[in-house]
Amino acid sequence: MSKLPRLFAPKRRGDAGAPAGSPVSGRAGVGSWRLLAWAPLILALFLWGLSGGLLTDGAEAVRRDGAEVVLARFAALQNHYLVALAAFTLLGVALAGLSARRWARDRSRPAWSLDGLEQRLFEHSPGAVVVTDAFDRILAVNNAYTRMTGYPSEEVVGHDIAFNHAGRQDESFYVAMRESLARRGRWVGEFWLRNKAGEAFADKVTRMRLNGPRNELLGYLTLSMDLLSSDESKRLMLWQAHHDTLTKLPNRNLFEERLTRVLLRAQEPGFAGALLSIDLDRFKIVNDSAGPSHGDQVLMETAYRLAMSVDESHTVARLGGDHFVVLMTEIADFGEVERLGRRILTEIGKPFRLEGRELFISASVGVALLPQDGEESGELLQKADAARIQVKEQGGNNLAFFEPDMNTRAERRLELESALRRAADNGELMLYFQPVVDVKRGTVTSAEALLRWDHPELGMVSPGEFIPVAEDMGLIVDIGRWVVNECHRQLQAWRLAGIEDLRISLNVSPFQLRREADADALLALIRELGDPGLILELTESALMENSDGVHRFLSDVRALGNMVALDDFGTGFSSLGYLRNFEFDVLKVDKTFIDELASTRDYGLVASIVSMGRILGMRVVAEGVETAEQVKRLKQIGCDYVQGYYFSKPLPADAFYDFLTDKQLRDVG
Repeated sequence: MSKLPRLFAPKRRGDAGAPAGSPVSGRAGVGSWRLLAWAPLILALFLWGLSGGLLTDGAEAVRRDGAEVVLARFAALQNHYLVALAAFTLLGVALAGLSARRWARDRSRPAWSLDGLEQRLFEHSPGAVVVTDAFDRILAVNNAYTRMTGYPSEEVVGHDIAFNHAGRQDESFYVAMRESLARRGRWVGEFWLRNKAGEAFADKVTRMRLNGPRNELLGYLTLSMDLLSSDESKRLMLWQAHHDTLTKLPNRNLFEERLTRVLLRAQEPGFAGALLSIDLDRFKIVNDSAGPSHGDQVLMETAYRLAMSVDESHTVARLGGDHFVVLMTEIADFGEVERLGRRILTEIGKPFRLEGRELFISASVGVALLPQDGEESGELLQKADAARIQVKEQGGNNLAFFEPDMNTRAERRLELESALRRAADNGELMLYFQPVVDVKRGTVTSAEALLRWDHPELGMVSPGEFIPVAEDMGLIVDIGRWVVNECHRQLQAWRLAGIEDLRISLNVSPFQLRREADADALLALIRELGDPGLILELTESALMENSDGVHRFLSDVRALGNMVALDDFGTGFSSLGYLRNFEFDVLKVDKTFIDELASTRDYGLVASIVSMGRILGMRVVAEGVETAEQVKRLKQIGCDYVQGYYFSKPLPADAFYDFLTDKQLRDVG
């Protein structure tokens, strides 16, 4: 292969280690070498000129003085002079000819060249490479170019680079390319070429201008990465079109192809199969808290665990995000489906180890059976998804088979997910307020803010229905900040109306504190508002998930002058430990204890909670109070604060203001 313009750290002629006249030398020293080559000839011409002058003078002397004077002139030219004259003449002619040939050869070849490792890299590059001179005549091509076009090097060197263009580019295309090369030294675009067989194909290339040491144009380098040019590349593209690049599992395209083939076989008598729809519970929260790179590790490990859990005849695919499916065929009985589903739950439930830390994740699995649950791929997948959504709504980490009424619930959830993204912006979210009453004084001391959603078509959506959806979608963080701002705004409005000593408590979801960035953002908002009238309520589940982070958050909140409350006390397993390890200002006794307050056992338990709370310096609030008898018993055991329907249901802001200003509470005993 011919020598090429050097691309990497070219050596110049005269560099250390480069032998004289070697192809890796540059142009330094060329001028001085040529001067020395021509010196003998110049000297010979000078001597001939000197001799010619003597002879000319001799000719004049012949006319004037006679022939003997000419003989005297030649005698003056000694023998050594004549020998030197002849030698310099021969040497000068030889060296001048050699210099002229070398100069012509240097003019006809590039001033830069490759050698050694660089030459091998050029020849074996996976992409086609073409080197042309300043007139775009091909100087060299590599092996990939030959594979792509079918033209060997010896058939293209010397040709114009456009010799195999397919003629689909007009003159404006080439003008734009030349302008880009002249201005920026680089051009990226698409050529239509023809291979040796005459077939046209598109080739995306990068062209670069090659400049010499004085910025003169030496030629052009054209790099191609045509993936349609080799069988290996075609196989790679085919694989990528049918597989997920992260997990290497089949993607939706390949899964749907296989499911279609299985459904054709499902018409045969005795055929039994199943489709399992799987996703990770609250993966978005995990991904946000651990970071996208760790989230990808979880997905890859999940894919591996799924693949190891199934038989070779089954298909595991990733449809996107954390959504996986398993297609089971040739199963003996449907008990095999449940056993596989339980095995998957067990495998995913094992800890994920990420850079020294353990992460626990659960999954929701929905199952559709075939052929009984559907004869089309879209229908089967929809029903498996409906069963999975049902599991997710019930807390996840479980398995469910499709039932007819699941479609309705799944459609409802999807509708809620879509509408909830726009609810706050559309003004559909609002706060209701339920009073907390000091039964000893007969006054309202605070109110609990409760989130409500008034959808223009669905009507009032229950918080128990839409808040879990908001948590799964990660929207609860933004909604939580909206609640804080709205509570502050409402407090200011009531203060302007003359109600100055009221506080508002608001619920903080565990999802708002899982990520340190989210917890810091919430704390920054509370600091910015500077409103000590806001009370933050947390449940025991929030304390269980991130005790260290929550402890810091609560300490910082209290340092700002805000109160914190432990909600639903008694429903967890370590309540007394939380009271010892965390500092709370308010303790709210769960409604389940108040409902059974008439029983001696629950009466004594509530009395113990109230006594313990007062000893620890906390206000104790009984939730869910609905009867006068409950109020009476709570007063007897020293519980001064109650909240429930006995005094008022949750009210919109205007109605709550009327309740406050009416100053007529129901009998507090």
